[in-house]
Amino acid sequence: MRKRRVRFGVLTRIVVVFWLSGTGAALGQVDSTLYDYGKTLYGLNEKKLYDQTVEVLNAYLMGYPEGEKAAEHQFALGNVHYERKNWDRAFVAYLKTITLYPHSPQAAEAKVKAGEVASKGLVLSPIKEKLQSLVVSPVVDTVFSDGYFGLLNRLRDLVYPKLNEALIPECRLFLETFPKHSKVPLVAEWIGDMYQEDNRPWEALAAYLRVIHVHGSSERVLNCRLKIGNLYSDRLKKYEDAVRIYEAISKSETDSLTKSEAQWRLAQVLEEKLMNPSRAAQEYQNLVDRFPTSPRGAEALMKRAEIQISKLKQLEGGIATYQQMVKRYPEDSDAPEALVRIGEVYEKRMKDYEKAVQTYEELSEKYPSSSLAPEKLFEAAEIADKKLKQSDRAMELYQQVVEKFGSEKVAQKARQRVESLKEER
Repeated sequence: MRKRRVRFGVLTRIVVVFWLSGTGAALGQVDSTLYDYGKTLYGLNEKKLYDQTVEVLNAYLMGYPEGEKAAEHQFALGNVHYERKNWDRAFVAYLKTITLYPHSPQAAEAKVKAGEVASKGLVLSPIKEKLQSLVVSPVVDTVFSDGYFGLLNRLRDLVYPKLNEALIPECRLFLETFPKHSKVPLVAEWIGDMYQEDNRPWEALAAYLRVIHVHGSSERVLNCRLKIGNLYSDRLKKYEDAVRIYEAISKSETDSLTKSEAQWRLAQVLEEKLMNPSRAAQEYQNLVDRFPTSPRGAEALMKRAEIQISKLKQLEGGIATYQQMVKRYPEDSDAPEALVRIGEVYEKRMKDYEKAVQTYEELSEKYPSSSLAPEKLFEAAEIADKKLKQSDRAMELYQQVVEKFGSEKVAQKARQRVESLKEER
């Protein structure tokens, strides 16, 4: 698809200068002149002047968003995009007319056109019902800038990357028009997110850096730092830079889930990208120790134990970590799996059959509803019978399988083993 970008060029900068510093008379003169210029370009209906027409209309809207002629230019902008079959940008322009200028003469026609555009083309058709709901029930705010942000927020909430080409320039226009608005850092962050979705990591990086350097006191800064770390790790393959960023975030004074997520990503990069299993294992443990309420805690301990056993050959250490996981997070869905892995290490790696049996028994007692419990209790019986040569104990364990898990397939095998043991006596 051909890339279409709104250019805010020299004309736009001239308008901003007059808007910010000009007298009332000068502003009125620029307003009238720019309006006439935009109206004239639009009236030519010349496709070769598409870019210039869009720039002039946007320049007017940026300089005079609540001007007397703003609704007319906003609607005209939608028509220009409509003529070029740029359905995504046409829809956004019409929706802005409806939402930001609901009492204008253009609002009713914009509503009709927006509903029509929502069904056109492959870009918008997958979400046409959602788009039409925005047209039918627009949210109008008494404060113009808040209404503009709300519109962008509702479009962003659709999480539809094919809208990004239309939404990115709208977000930029918001930033230029209302630089003092409280939501400017968030909107700037959205731009980075959309660039990521469009597979443009360097542009995403620049957008996040803007939040960090221009809005340094914003609560969005830490989140943008994390996203830059993720860009370095996942897209740009700058793993050492990612580690440096994750470390800085996890040690920052701000108390937030972002810090624990940075700690998790730090351990991941060390394990999967830099191939440093020893340090990765330590960083997974650090996550649990420093952020005990982190939703990643149980997973971190599972990761640490796996590294200890499979890569560092620290069998006792791995068992201890799995035991720590079960103790700290007994309700976690991976707790039964942790006990299974302990039992398997005892059984297959350390040949400590007694502890393997005890661990599988513990599994069936603590987590009888786990899908792992029936097979592992049966396995405990098998170990007691064949490895420990404890037929009475094996008989008892087989009977437990039948009593606890009578409806499971393994129960039938346990019944047969009970009968076999009775015949052997």
